[in-house]
Amino acid sequence: MKKYLILIILFFLFLCVPVAVKSSVSAAGESCNITPAQINTDGTTYAQATLTTQNYGATSPTWYAKLVKAVQQPDGTTTYFNFERKTASRTLGDNDPNHDYFVVPYGPFNAGDEGNYTIYFNLSADVGTGSYATSCQFAVQSTTPPSGIACPTFDSMEPPETLITSSSNILLKYQKNNASTIDAYKVEIFDSNNVLVKPVALTDQGSIWTATVGTLSGPEAVYSARLTHIAANYVCKSTPISVLDSRDTTFGSGRNPCSATSCPTAFGDIDTDITKFAGKFLSIAIGVAGGIALILLVFGSIRVLTSSGNQQTLAAGRDTIIAAIAGLLFLIFSVLILRALGIIVGIQFP
Repeated sequence: MKKYLILIILFFLFLCVPVAVKSSVSAAGESCNITPAQINTDGTTYAQATLTTQNYGATSPTWYAKLVKAVQQPDGTTTYFNFERKTASRTLGDNDPNHDYFVVPYGPFNAGDEGNYTIYFNLSADVGTGSYATSCQFAVQSTTPPSGIACPTFDSMEPPETLITSSSNILLKYQKNNASTIDAYKVEIFDSNNVLVKPVALTDQGSIWTATVGTLSGPEAVYSARLTHIAANYVCKSTPISVLDSRDTTFGSGRNPCSATSCPTAFGDIDTDITKFAGKFLSIAIGVAGGIALILLVFGSIRVLTSSGNQQTLAAGRDTIIAAIAGLLFLIFSVLILRALGIIVGIQFP
């Protein structure tokens, strides 16, 4: 049985290859976000929509985008106005090698363009409200506040934006200036898809108004805190909040120790991308198999040296040595084969 141990392990490694190849071509979910967080009718600001997809490698499909404005009619119905359809330009994973980014700008927006907009993305040129893979929303507001509205100004954020993690208690501060009573304003937290996450109460501290946001989930999520005049429905200030990856790996912390790209393990950081994960897994498995073969080789040598002329022990030790050497040779050739397969299917195998 011992002589076939190495062969069984290596056969298992070959079975892992088609599984990894099959998973590497599965599609990843698309997501979309808009920058900047606040878009005004100043005639210069563009709404830049970034579509995040799986990594398509050397070849890539064509993504289409269409801007649609929703207008509420007096009778309560909604009318949709379709604007120019565009082809999204591709950036080859500039921010993350595991994903592709397709960027399309719309604008600039001028006086009279105020309202709520949606950008729809689809792999087909037939893109719009009835045919799309994903979408993201944004609002365009007037550059100047409505008559009689005085807006507070943003003062500071605690902790600073570059130090915020999913465990941070976030506090926003605003300069009151000439603003009216605090009850006339509200603060709301929105995610990158313009979806309301939670309202936040304002507290009057004299010349400073504070908003205790508390914690926001991560890792690596982007939110916006919008200070709005309630009666005028005017956003005085939209403050971006970036939640970084805290990577809290403390036992019992209840948090996912993995970042968006890798997970820390005893074998080093393992990439969450399926192709890189397959390469790392196969590398570890072959290292273990080589270690077992070496142990068997030493074990067989010891049995031969200590056989004291016992033919049965001598034969068993010799068979173990032969099986270990055969396994090592098979291991060497399997590495060459796996490297060749890795080049074909895109798995990085050392």
